[in-house]
Amino acid sequence: MAQKSSETVLPELLAPAGSMDALRAAVNAGADAVYLAGRRFGARHYASNFQDTELKEALDYAHLNGVKVYVTVNTLIKDSELDSVAVYLLWLYEIGVDAVIIQDLGVASLVMEMVPDLEMHASTQMTIHSLEGVEWARDFGFKRVILSREVKLREIRKILKKTAESIEVEVFGHGALCYSYSGQCLMSSFIGGRSGNRGMCAQPCRKPYHLVHGDRDEHGIPSKLSKVNLEEKYLLSTRDLSVYRHLHELVESGVHSIKIEGRMRSPEYVAVVVDIYRRALDAIADGEWLPQDEDVSNLKLAFNRGFTKGYLMDTGFKSVMGRSKPGNRGLYIGDVVGYKAKSREAIVKVMNVMIPQRGDGIVFKGKYAGERDYGMVLNEDVKVLGRYGKTKKGKSKQVKIALNVNKPLKEGYKLFITRRKDLMDSADSLIHKVYPHPIPVDMKIHWDEDRAAHLTCEFRVNGIERSVEYVSPFKFEKAIKKPLETSQIKKQLRKTGGTPFKIKKLDISYPGDLFAPVSKLNQLRRDVLTEVEKTVLGSFKTPERDLEAAKNRYHNLKSNLTGNLDEKRFEVEEGDTSFPFLSIYINNAEAIDAACKAGCKCIYLEPNTGITCSEKDYENYFKDVSDVLKDACKLCRSYEVDLIWKWPNIIPEGYINHALPIINELTADKRLNLSGVMVDDVGTAKSLKNMFEDLKIFGSMGINLWNHRSAREISETFDAVTLSPELSGEEIFDLVRSFAPLRKSEHKGVKLSLELMVQGNLEVMTTEDCIPCLLKPEKKIETPNFKEIQREFLGIKDVKNRVFPVRWDCSLKTHILNSVELCLLDHLPQIINMGMDSVAIDARGKPPEYAEIMVSAYVDALESCKKPKSKGELKKKLNMIKSDVKKFSAGGITTGNFIRGVKI
Repeated sequence: MAQKSSETVLPELLAPAGSMDALRAAVNAGADAVYLAGRRFGARHYASNFQDTELKEALDYAHLNGVKVYVTVNTLIKDSELDSVAVYLLWLYEIGVDAVIIQDLGVASLVMEMVPDLEMHASTQMTIHSLEGVEWARDFGFKRVILSREVKLREIRKILKKTAESIEVEVFGHGALCYSYSGQCLMSSFIGGRSGNRGMCAQPCRKPYHLVHGDRDEHGIPSKLSKVNLEEKYLLSTRDLSVYRHLHELVESGVHSIKIEGRMRSPEYVAVVVDIYRRALDAIADGEWLPQDEDVSNLKLAFNRGFTKGYLMDTGFKSVMGRSKPGNRGLYIGDVVGYKAKSREAIVKVMNVMIPQRGDGIVFKGKYAGERDYGMVLNEDVKVLGRYGKTKKGKSKQVKIALNVNKPLKEGYKLFITRRKDLMDSADSLIHKVYPHPIPVDMKIHWDEDRAAHLTCEFRVNGIERSVEYVSPFKFEKAIKKPLETSQIKKQLRKTGGTPFKIKKLDISYPGDLFAPVSKLNQLRRDVLTEVEKTVLGSFKTPERDLEAAKNRYHNLKSNLTGNLDEKRFEVEEGDTSFPFLSIYINNAEAIDAACKAGCKCIYLEPNTGITCSEKDYENYFKDVSDVLKDACKLCRSYEVDLIWKWPNIIPEGYINHALPIINELTADKRLNLSGVMVDDVGTAKSLKNMFEDLKIFGSMGINLWNHRSAREISETFDAVTLSPELSGEEIFDLVRSFAPLRKSEHKGVKLSLELMVQGNLEVMTTEDCIPCLLKPEKKIETPNFKEIQREFLGIKDVKNRVFPVRWDCSLKTHILNSVELCLLDHLPQIINMGMDSVAIDARGKPPEYAEIMVSAYVDALESCKKPKSKGELKKKLNMIKSDVKKFSAGGITTGNFIRGVKI
């Protein structure tokens, strides 16, 4: 049982609102706050969402019930959209939203510059997963961080010890789990142009896949692939998160907010889940809480893919994954043990305390593959045939029931309730309940000499005492026969049903001997409460003076948002030294020499030493990494090639502290001269920059750089960054030309270099799941041995026979790569004209031969672009080189999003 404490501070209960009905459900069920999206810039494009007028209505309803509203502006933003998003932010500020949830750093910079007192929450799409990330978000100006779902509670406790007083921490407590780290999933984008970072995710993780493995040829191309026989087909499908049974641990940890996921789910789902968590949290505050099996059953009936306590509660990937099926599982009731053909009744042995009722939705699921499910609505009461089996106390513990069905069912079919009628009826009543949490109002009334009523209403809004003075527009009459009684006046003034108020205290200084029709008293009550409502809602609106100042700030920055999007093109003249140089990503140290010999100018090395960087192996891992880096530095120095140490895109806990001595050693020794470090998150970059002022910091594509505002912000920390591969060529051009004036400024010139990925099987997912551990028993891997497995090929194949390669990093995180290689070789002239500083090849997981061939091809192509004899001849030459590149590209080649971009 949770212990009652006078110091117990409950976290905020934050609920989803994908529609107006869902918002009412959340508010009425007891949420402290809701999060929702307008029709623009929200990361759930397929939810109903809110038009502007609906958003205002939702805001008013929530505020009148004492509930906060956070609006998601959490998609990545193109340069061409910056002005629109600025106008939208200004409007949200005007109407008084309580906070905005943001992914794009450029959007966050607009808030700080234009409406700095609008509260910002860092979206989980920002992939903040460490103390360094939280501290950076705080220093930037965020009020709250929504941590990655993969961060463990024990890690959160450590973060809170250092940041609890300076920034709020929000965690997901219930609902769907993404397979990939949020913000790092490009699979939907690369497959069909529907970007999860734009709210358009097609949920490829819920599709069926086969695990395949085989050999690699000398160029890294998979061959002799064979299917791994697995019973489960939905290899990337996760269970749903539910921390209900561990809610007291979250409360004790000090997290500031617990979020329920589900803007795509029904209002009934929202009502049921919020109600259960609300009652549980309140019971914890009273020290009277124990998890209830009935609550767990009702959570399952609301919707579930099978529950897991998730990475949050430090469970492993096996518990998180639900690979057998991707949809709602319902509540398991029991097994079919017989069928009566004459009465068409299925006999079910009940294994649950819950028995189906008339009106419930049920489904029978086959025991074996190929057996079809059979669903129906129960139109009759079930027959209870009797109880059998005894508990230790002698009570019957199991029941057999008979249900009328329209088809014969074999023994072994399993019965599930998918919709509980009485639960949904209860949820529906919550949805349509009117103002269940009325604001207490103390009212005083007296009459002046002219018999006009003077009313004073006192109430609290946002912890602030407020009052409203109101004088009746009519005068009471002098009573002739039957004067009003004090009790009559009180009775009419207390009739606040249907309003967001209740009269808590009513003081009447009544002179007596007055009269007014009941209709007049009712109108008086309505009028004064209308004034109270205006005051309540007005307290959330931005004061006119502040709004005017924000509008002025917007007009001052407007030209910087749109002024550079003209038709001017960068022209590259003969002999110009601004041609991009070539970089390559490598995790195979043997490929360094091949890449250097072929003409590469920069190497990003992510060492794959064969030892994991788990806590027990840190010492050995970093010793090996240090040795690899020393050798690599010496080799690259001999070729006059820059060597950058590429860190994992999700930094494991404790990694930084073990890496610092290596950086110190490699930068201090002039014979080694490490050129820099590459990371995927701004928090880690900022921390490194603070410790090593002269260390060059590089950002890879996990930074999600989409616009010049973001580029400006990270330029204070990064020396170079890779642009998002989701951008089209036109969008990249918009970004670069908008950024160009900042780079050329005489007074505050930005030195940030821009790089574009042009070749390779790019990463589409990063996950805590261990796909290699699914290999058949004779090849089962609990802790993959990199040196042994790297020679083999492992991938997942979809229903269209596309094979997505799989690799894993030092911390055993799985990386799924695109099924085809990006190849922009024949688009190099356009890329050069954009003003790109460098272009990159991703050769991680590939042998030295691949690195040599690809570097040679791109060096040849870049040289050909410098001095073309004619455009026709250049095109012919590039197409010829491209044909050769295609032969050595795993899965073929694609231009990715460079030509098509992403939808909307």
